[in-house]
Amino acid sequence: IFTNTKGTRMKTNVIIISVLMILMVLAGCSGSKAETGGMHEVITPYDQLNEKAMEMVANGTIAVVGEGESTREDMARDKAKQSARVALASALEVEVNALRKQFSEEIGSDGDAEVNDSWQNVSSALTKSVLRGAVSKETKLTHNGKSGKESRYKAYVIMAIDPKAVLQS
Repeated sequence: IFTNTKGTRMKTNVIIISVLMILMVLAGCSGSKAETGGMHEVITPYDQLNEKAMEMVANGTIAVVGEGESTREDMARDKAKQSARVALASALEVEVNALRKQFSEEIGSDGDAEVNDSWQNVSSALTKSVLRGAVSKETKLTHNGKSGKESRYKAYVIMAIDPKAVLQS
């Protein structure tokens, strides 16, 4: 009986080599993001507090997150609270003014004319509200671990106000 062991051996070798090549390619693609220079998601205290603020909003409370940064801890907290107050006031009442400008000019002669267009959009928001009953519900503080002039604190705060207090004011 005639058997073709050479052809079977060749097919087996091709399959083994193919599988090894696929494994090497997959192993090369599975490096960590830090090694490949890829971006990765960062969960910050702001994100954590914002999630809690959204839960509070779902339960009927007006809540926002503010953040502030400073070389001093107390200043970082104050900046975060002020940022949150501004966000609360904006959530309650905002007046937006917009200005749009559009310019067109034609440069050159009839057959060789060039048209330049310029468009500008500017807007500003003015917020003016009296916040009664706004309180800081939760604060988180981070520090960069450095000292001296390079020391930085970052504060995050949930500022909330009861809707009943808004209706009374």
